[in-house]
Amino acid sequence: MKRLNTLLACRVVDAGFKDTYHFGIGAEYQYNPEVMLTAGFSYDSSMMDSETRPINLPLGDMWRYGLGFKYRKSDDVTMGGGLSYFWEGDLKTKPAGNAGQGFVSGKYDNVSITFLSFYIQWR
Repeated sequence: MKRLNTLLACRVVDAGFKDTYHFGIGAEYQYNPEVMLTAGFSYDSSMMDSETRPINLPLGDMWRYGLGFKYRKSDDVTMGGGLSYFWEGDLKTKPAGNAGQGFVSGKYDNVSITFLSFYIQWR
């Protein structure tokens, strides 16, 4: 019974999340019958303000840029790849901690990730 009471005791935490929106656009260009070139851009609004952003969840406005290709080797095999760049900029964080253990505050500088991908599709 004690374990059940422990499981039922819960807390509600307001993490400061807010509604977001997404916008994206892409294009494909058929270079020749075997090769297609692709490009795209997208934007996601931040799910939190810098005043409520925890230090362990550095998420802000997200900008994505991508380039890629598809190569049709045969009717059964398609190969492709892409390069994507994901950028969030500088992200301030909400101070965390307490007086007894100390405080942590700061920001993440120039947050970005680069993705390189390749694939083979066999039908």
